[in-house]
Amino acid sequence: MEIIDTNILYYKFKNPKYHIDIQSKNISSINALEFLKNIEKINTNSAKYYIPLNNGLNFRFGISLSKFHKNRAFNKRLSDYVTFEFNNDFPSYNLYNNLSIQQVINNKQNELLKSSINFLAKEDFKDIYSKYNFLIACSLNCIALEQIDVDLALELLSKFLLNHSLKDDFRNCWNDLLIASIAVNRNMNLISKDKLLNKFVSEEFGIKEKKITNEITEYDFSSNEVSERKHEKFESKGYINRSWNYRLKTK
Repeated sequence: MEIIDTNILYYKFKNPKYHIDIQSKNISSINALEFLKNIEKINTNSAKYYIPLNNGLNFRFGISLSKFHKNRAFNKRLSDYVTFEFNNDFPSYNLYNNLSIQQVINNKQNELLKSSINFLAKEDFKDIYSKYNFLIACSLNCIALEQIDVDLALELLSKFLLNHSLKDDFRNCWNDLLIASIAVNRNMNLISKDKLLNKFVSEEFGIKEKKITNEITEYDFSSNEVSERKHEKFESKGYINRSWNYRLKTK
């Protein structure tokens, strides 16, 4: 099984003939939120829009929501979020819609998504909704962050900082580690650009990288050895910085 990084989604969306096949593959909630322009990097405790989390929402109720909320954003309290706290080492922030973005993609709740973005400027609405329809047309499965993914990402970040420094935007780097952790925990192949943090993670788990193009690399986390190394090198070692914390909040 394969998980597709955000850059691949952009390439394929802009050029349907792009040679990498993404049909029926997997994406993380992080990828989906990046691709659908939800993440706000300046106002870190907010999102561009909020999607209500309710597994019982059906098509007819989605239409009702759309009518009532056509020109208004949903309140953030209706969504779920993950709070990341780094004790002033890095910016702390809330990631909204981790579960609700999985919900609207995997359950194909297009009316709920529309009702969540109807208040946006026309161009933003058209861009986000066309990208959402692209994800649906490609039959992509969205995987939300779970506790085990954040735990592993924190361990990886702690170990990375022993010998490296983060020169790029912290949130981009942290997202890379979260996505890689989802791939590792589910023994998936990660298809992504050739990034420093992806290289670090692949080296930690002793996997081979396969170049697909000059820019795109496949990181194979599917072997049993990856699970064994995860236990030996991380779960039993406790690299995590204990001053860092997180919490996952659902409705």
